[in-house]
Amino acid sequence: MNNDRKVIPINTKFKKQLVMTTPNDLRAAATGTMALLMFIMLGFNFSMFQMKRTDQVQYDQNISRGIASVPKLIEPQWQRSLANLSRGMIAHAGKKPTAIESLNFGYLEGRYAMEVDGGRIMQIKLSDDGAPKEMMDRMEFIQKYAVALAPGFKAAEKVRIEASQIGFKELYKVETAKGSKMFEFQIDDQDRLVSLDVK
Repeated sequence: MNNDRKVIPINTKFKKQLVMTTPNDLRAAATGTMALLMFIMLGFNFSMFQMKRTDQVQYDQNISRGIASVPKLIEPQWQRSLANLSRGMIAHAGKKPTAIESLNFGYLEGRYAMEVDGGRIMQIKLSDDGAPKEMMDRMEFIQKYAVALAPGFKAAEKVRIEASQIGFKELYKVETAKGSKMFEFQIDDQDRLVSLDVK
C-alpha cells in the first residue's frame, strides 16, 4: 500500500439504518427549523436596517442639502396654482364662531343643552353629564351675551328672587327693540347656573 494516499480500505458493506420517527419528532424538527430561520432573519434585519447615529446625522444633512438645492423656478408655479383655486374647490373655509357657539363652547364650556329658535336662545339647561358653571353676576351675563339671548338689547333689571328646591330663582326683565322678555335663572345654593328660560 502506498503511504502517500493514507487511505484506510474498508472491506465491509454499508448497512442502511432507518431511524424510526414519530409525528411529534417531525413537528419538533420543523418547529426548530422555523425558529432558527426566524432568528437568523431577525438578526439580518437588525444588522441591515439599524443605522448608526453618525450615519443618521449624515443622512439628515444630505436630505436638507437636497431640499435647499431645488430650483427656485418651482416656487412661482405652485403659488400660481394656489391662486387659481376657486371657492367651489375649498371644502371648508374657517369662519368666526357665532354668538351662540361662543356662549355654548366658551363661557358655558359645553356643559349645557340649548334650545334655539330663529337664531335666539330660548332655553339653557344643564346636560345630564355636565357640572354646573358658576355664575356670580347674572346681569353681566345678560349684557355680555345679549346678541344670542335677546337681540336688540336695550336694558335689563332684576324683578325678584324666589327660593326654590335646588337653591333660588331669579327673574330679570329685559327690554329689546321688539319688546320685553323675562329671563328666569335657576341657580343652585353655590351660585351655579342650573337653567335659564327666556320667555
